[in-house]
Amino acid sequence: MKLVKLDPTYRTLLYELMEEWSKERQITPWAVRRIDYKSDFDLYLESLENGFKTIKESTFFLLDEDENRFIGAVNIRHELNEMLLLKTGHIGYGLRPSARGKGYAKTMLKLALDECLKLGITKVLVICDRDNLPSKHTILSCGGVLENEIVYEGHNMLRYWITI
Repeated sequence: MKLVKLDPTYRTLLYELMEEWSKERQITPWAVRRIDYKSDFDLYLESLENGFKTIKESTFFLLDEDENRFIGAVNIRHELNEMLLLKTGHIGYGLRPSARGKGYAKTMLKLALDECLKLGITKVLVICDRDNLPSKHTILSCGGVLENEIVYEGHNMLRYWITI
């Protein structure tokens, strides 16, 4: 397993991932769905590379090299603004439905923490919905320490810090 940045050689793997994922009501991280990947692949790549002009971010895909497929995606925000501090934190991640419950989230989060360290981020904020027990357990298994629970836009959010 490794994290990779999307490039044209992974186009088919992206399509397979998104085909399965598209049946979901909400795909996380939002960065992988902010632009339509089918209509303009180059623009999609650019959106993953450049993110928002005001927020520097990096998006990676978890590649299962043995099966040659994407398992999920992770988005790392290099800095926190007020909204990120309350709603999403430094890291957002998600798995395709067929990969859930198999330990991949922990693997992906640990690899994302390695990427954070490369960026100089040593104290990482990871946030999940209070009702998302798998994500809560993943964050805790990677060293997350609960700071607090807040209500943001009607959602109960658990805010965890991981010190690398």
